[in-house]
Amino acid sequence: MIWKKLLLSAFIVVLSFPAISQDRLIIAKKGMPPKYSFWPGDKIRLKLKGDNYWSTGTIEGLGNGYVTLHNTKIALSEIDKIDITRKRKSTLLPTVTSIVAIGAIGFPALDILNGVVVNGEGVDTKSLKVGAFLAAGAVTLYLLQRKNVKIGKKFKLRVGEI
Repeated sequence: MIWKKLLLSAFIVVLSFPAISQDRLIIAKKGMPPKYSFWPGDKIRLKLKGDNYWSTGTIEGLGNGYVTLHNTKIALSEIDKIDITRKRKSTLLPTVTSIVAIGAIGFPALDILNGVVVNGEGVDTKSLKVGAFLAAGAVTLYLLQRKNVKIGKKFKLRVGEI
């Protein structure tokens, strides 16, 4: 019986703690769940409208319609692009890209080394062609990766709580 009272008391104490929420910077398509999120303390790289350079900083605070970087409030409406290379949810495409790039260099090198040094033959052009195709595949995969998000028609930027 004492255990039930103790458990009930602990439950009431836990429920009496205030609920705390934290703001986050959300990038999402309209009507969709968040695609990318940035929290206070995260490093962010962004480009403002009308600027030709990227600004990098740590998010110090978030408010209703603004983000604070280096004690400077930046309105969300002024942000043109955000770099999301560090916020990818999947690392499959970058991993495959790097493996294919290593294969593009390694396969012809090993084949030439084997043919010339070990067997004493000349350079085989087939391995060079395979290496060239692998390099073209690596470049294509690299170009397919999303590196930044343009804020506007497709992606919206907002501050929300979790």
